Amino acid sequence: LQWTAAYPERVFSALPVACSTRHSAQNIAFHELGRQAVMADPDWHHGRYFELNTHPHRGLAVARMAAQVTGVEADEALAQLARENFAAQGVSNATVITGDLTKGAGGQVFDVILIAGGLEIFPKALQDQLKLGGRVAAIFMQGNVGHCQTGIRTENGIAWRQEFDATAPVLPGFARAREFQF
Repeated sequence: LQWTAAYPERVFSALPVACSTRHSAQNIAFHELGRQAVMADPDWHHGRYFELNTHPHRGLAVARMAAQVTGVEADEALAQLARENFAAQGVSNATVITGDLTKGAGGQVFDVILIAGGLEIFPKALQDQLKLGGRVAAIFMQGNVGHCQTGIRTENGIAWRQEFDATAPVLPGFARAREFQF
């Protein structure tokens, strides 16, 4: 749209599809994330798909993952504030629901689950909401030391890989049950 408005003498006609007159910073970030995901795919080849008989399937999958975001918040007041902020910014691809963090968004299946806080256990309910081949990122805490781990959902559960050291407060409900030890 900007190009047609800036150079009307160069445009005979235009058909803008799936666009708006303005984007929020978050919309721009999500679009850029999608572009970068496609361009980072080894099968991108600068868009020469037909010439090389290839397609950036992995990059397109990552871009799709960022197309819709569902957040779960235990505090109704914070969830409402997030919804109001999204509405004020014109964000239409993100929603926030209120519920038990350890149960996730119940009944939905996701490509990616990101836990924004520390945990000592990864609840089965969240594993069940991750699609086969889906990815998860979380900070697993052991006392005051934590490790960011990423995982891929397989037929047998989640295959975890340690990425880097990190720390975060353990979220309510994600602590291991305390047991007596000598």
